Amino acid sequence: ERLKNHPINLSKSDLKSIFYWLLMKIRSLKVEDLDDIFVWRNDPVTRKNSINKNQLSYDEHKAWFRKVLRDKNGKYFIGIKNKEKVGLVSYIKEKKKYRNVSININPKFRGKGYGTTLLILSQKSGEIISEGSILIAKIKKSNIASFKSFQKAGYIKFSQLKYYYLLSNHINHD
Repeated sequence: ERLKNHPINLSKSDLKSIFYWLLMKIRSLKVEDLDDIFVWRNDPVTRKNSINKNQLSYDEHKAWFRKVLRDKNGKYFIGIKNKEKVGLVSYIKEKKKYRNVSININPKFRGKGYGTTLLILSQKSGEIISEGSILIAKIKKSNIASFKSFQKAGYIKFSQLKYYYLLSNHINHD
């Protein structure tokens, strides 16, 4: 009750995000993430919300994963909470200062606010901040949860296509 009149007015959602920040850690993608990401990628909800809806074979996924691990233009992070993998966020450099951002949350953790936390923590990684990148996310209009996660992480809608929203978040050195 004392907090009702406090000048900082935090919502339950804000408090949940702060709590998740304290619980979640991020690390770079590792070889041992192969199988988990394969399961997440072929999950029906993931496929429905992905730009590429096709189910991947394990061999196709392995080939993609090997390429990702060698990719010098991409940064890939896994969110970890209590030793469980929460999700994957990817930052793929397209031009000098632009990175395409995508996120895939472990189905077990969807709808709980972890997407926003994973985006914010990974953006604050020195590997992303140091470049002063402009981050671009292409999100299906029907993927409301992802759209909200990106907005809460500071992304702003700057364009609208027939089936997608384009959002950006300019990362500076602050």
